[in-house]
Amino acid sequence: MAALVLHFRPARWDRCLQTLEVTSGEWLPGQREPLLKRRQENPRAEALRLWRSLRRQGWVPCGPQGRPPPAVRA
Repeated sequence: MAALVLHFRPARWDRCLQTLEVTSGEWLPGQREPLLKRRQENPRAEALRLWRSLRRQGWVPCGPQGRPPPAVRA
């Protein structure tokens, strides 16, 4: 069974606009790094709501799982 992995990272950070990039992936059996499935940029408040919701569901923070995905440059 594959395990879901989420990576949160600041994407844009200034006084007027704060967004976080949330990347999701799956750990597949026999793989060294998670397979990245989806990347989206969320407003900070929405990303924090997602984080709190996952923590209430029992998710726990962990160290880096493989290499973080490269940043997307606009």
